[in-house]
Amino acid sequence: MSRFPFASLDLSLLPAPTIVTPTDYQAILAARIADLVARFAAIGIAFDVESLKTDPSVIHQEVDAYREALDRQAINDAAKGVMLAYSVKGDLDNIVALLGLRRLTMTPADAETGAAAVMESDSDLRRRARDALDATAVGLTGGGYRTIALQVAPDLQGIGLVKRGGGQVDVILLGRGEDGSVASDVVARVAAALYVDEGAQLTDIVAVRSATPRPYDVVVQALVPTGPSIAMARAASLAALSKTLPRLKVIGGTVRTDAIIAAGRVEPMTEFTLISPAAHVVAAPDEAPWPRSISVVVEAPQ
Repeated sequence: MSRFPFASLDLSLLPAPTIVTPTDYQAILAARIADLVARFAAIGIAFDVESLKTDPSVIHQEVDAYREALDRQAINDAAKGVMLAYSVKGDLDNIVALLGLRRLTMTPADAETGAAAVMESDSDLRRRARDALDATAVGLTGGGYRTIALQVAPDLQGIGLVKRGGGQVDVILLGRGEDGSVASDVVARVAAALYVDEGAQLTDIVAVRSATPRPYDVVVQALVPTGPSIAMARAASLAALSKTLPRLKVIGGTVRTDAIIAAGRVEPMTEFTLISPAAHVVAAPDEAPWPRSISVVVEAPQ
């Protein structure tokens, strides 16, 4: 647990801000028409053609209702732009600048091919912002280690810490590649940043290394009714598993069998049997679960 509540705060669990209100064009238009009818009635005019689209008064209300909806959405966007949990792009860049952060370049621009630079995603930058205050702590905390490591190696997917007693701290690096391992030059770059006097707590004995892949193989057998395409069901299940399982590649993480079943069972499967893994995949504190292979066999009843 970080000494800073902000560093461990899950921004997705924050309540929706009350300043952001729903923008419903139809509701705005209905309220405007009702007000128009009431105003006409107050001066003795029976206005009963509010459903007539060609009536000039109705047309004016439709135009103004649309403009009001745009104004409300603009207010919502402006309000979200100053909130860390909701801001995006340039707004987020300006917020994290207050914490001494800037958006990192994942892949530099290529002048020869004309390819634009690939920049750090909003979600990754927002995650680093939660850790930023820890980097200013007296006695570096977990968030501080992560902040410094990501500044010099922005292509990392995650950083874990293992305390082994006696002030020994292992900084575990997780890459974005298939098995999560990290190249030796990246490990060296992070180590150099942490070994300088301002890089780590003076009482810590720091070691930096790559996460160890914890491989597991997924084998699935499923049944579909006679008629639906077996190939389509298999492709859908395989795509869902291939999308979900890499997201569970977390240092020290656990891949539960029910999570695999929930991801892989798709319509119109009537039966879904997880052959492998037979139990939850539990990684050690310096390991990351790696779905080495995924096999989905789909059959129809004979």
